[in-house]
Amino acid sequence: MRRGLLFLLLTLLATAHANAEATVDWTPEEVRAVAAHGPWPPAPVADPSNRVSGNPAAIALGRRLFDEPRLSSSRMVTCGDCHQAGRDWRDGRKRAFGLVELDRRTPTLWNVGYQHWFGWDGAADSLWMQSLRPILDPKEMASGAPAVAKLLREDKGLACGYERAFGAPPGADDETLLVDAGKALAAFQQTLVTPRTPFDDFRDALVAGDRDVLRRYPVEAQRGLKIFLRGNCAACHFGPLFSNGEFGDTGTPFFVRPGEIDSGRHGGIARLKASPFNRLGRHSDDPSGASATRTRTSSAR
Repeated sequence: MRRGLLFLLLTLLATAHANAEATVDWTPEEVRAVAAHGPWPPAPVADPSNRVSGNPAAIALGRRLFDEPRLSSSRMVTCGDCHQAGRDWRDGRKRAFGLVELDRRTPTLWNVGYQHWFGWDGAADSLWMQSLRPILDPKEMASGAPAVAKLLREDKGLACGYERAFGAPPGADDETLLVDAGKALAAFQQTLVTPRTPFDDFRDALVAGDRDVLRRYPVEAQRGLKIFLRGNCAACHFGPLFSNGEFGDTGTPFFVRPGEIDSGRHGGIARLKASPFNRLGRHSDDPSGASATRTRTSSAR
């Protein structure tokens, strides 16, 4: 659930329990609990499996590739068609549409760089791996490594951008160039961080004991926050992201059409294990392998 929706929930909960009090008192335990939901934004998280994570040149290349229709076989579909900046990096559809209609809706890209599983079923263990999936999926962009590699080699602007990001001109290994495109796309997406909200100002003021700032946060929202804490909502919705980063029921039916099921998280684990692009494979830039611990554990199930 996105942070903004949770803050709306706090206000709605409080409205039902509103009274005439003008201020709200907070116990030390409550202050500590609220403090755990910040600060915002968190420090940037570099992906050790992606050597260009946080690299400005890679971010620029990824931004250009994000709106590049030649990444699709039809030369008409871009990442930005489904993930639109003006729609919270979604498309507003009930179900996503690439070359055909898909089975699930488009997720937002806000704060995606802080996740450790990607896709509705967690079939990717890095943002760069997830960025490859729509490029290769026959229902979405239906492209492949040779086409992406050719684009990076032959388009002078992209080739120059690639060299600035990766330190050398596009090489001869098609699969590596495909992965590098995914890593540049991931570098860009890591910059998509939601702006601060009134809750963040309240949280910081509560920790600092700044009562002048505390008074600016609606009393109804403060009461809702107390209900949130007392109801132990933070058991699942914790930390600055208000999320445990794991999986829940998104409402996708088991049977998506006659004779075809949605395999959910179990299918995602199987696809993750079988993919040559997971953190255990040759394309990871993490020499220690430490960032693949979750992948190794999931693949062993």
